[in-house]
Amino acid sequence: MADRIRQPAKEGSVVLKHRLHALGVGVTILALMSITAGVSASEVYTVRKGDSLWSISKKFGVSIDDIKRANNVSANKPLQIGKKLVIPDQNQSQAAKEEAAELEAERQKKEAERFGSRVAKQLEEQDKAQAQAKNNTKDDGKPAVVRTALAFRGAKYVRGGTGARGFDCSGFTRHVFAKYGVNLPHSSKAQASCGKHVDKKDLQPGDLVFFATYRSSISHVGIYIGDNKFIHASTPRTGVIVSSLGEQYYAKRYRGARRVLANSSTESK
Repeated sequence: MADRIRQPAKEGSVVLKHRLHALGVGVTILALMSITAGVSASEVYTVRKGDSLWSISKKFGVSIDDIKRANNVSANKPLQIGKKLVIPDQNQSQAAKEEAAELEAERQKKEAERFGSRVAKQLEEQDKAQAQAKNNTKDDGKPAVVRTALAFRGAKYVRGGTGARGFDCSGFTRHVFAKYGVNLPHSSKAQASCGKHVDKKDLQPGDLVFFATYRSSISHVGIYIGDNKFIHASTPRTGVIVSSLGEQYYAKRYRGARRVLANSSTESK
């Protein structure tokens, strides 16, 4: 009789062990799914011939700045073919921005409580000035407007284009300078009347340079980046490229320069 009482208990113990084991397996699977989801949140992309930060950002719907930050790459140098780039998840990127904004708001609130709103505002202005000074010296000291322009190297040339699909020459300069509060007309000839005249010997990175490429009057524009070079939306075949003012073609057709961004060598964004 005792054996008959103990036997069901033993069988029940075995069943319980099986159930616990199954539960453990289920938990493990869920954990692995969570880990896998975390890993796959960011995608790895191998750079191919013709790729640029601009084209990759459009392909994945992620900003150029997010790609640069995730991979510690600079807009000043062409991407190396075969290089592996981490493409940050757009939702994660937005969440990070929102979290940073919340932390900044909390920091300002604590400073206001401790020092008073007036002093907190002064500290905030000091932080901005320090950040601006840091931005002005990174990437080989190039001003922000030039770094922005270089980030679009490799973008498509589209006649009449001013953004998402691509650019023509004046559409490119218009798009870049709009990020710095300068509203340029969509015409190279009209842009040549903006700002102030700059002699060729006094060119600074960020100045607009103009050319007469297919007629006697101005018909092409680019952005001077230093070292006697400029970046421009050139042709449907080449897209946005960097060229030299010393090239015979451009040297012969050069028609002047204008400065439309005050103190362009130190302006930051």
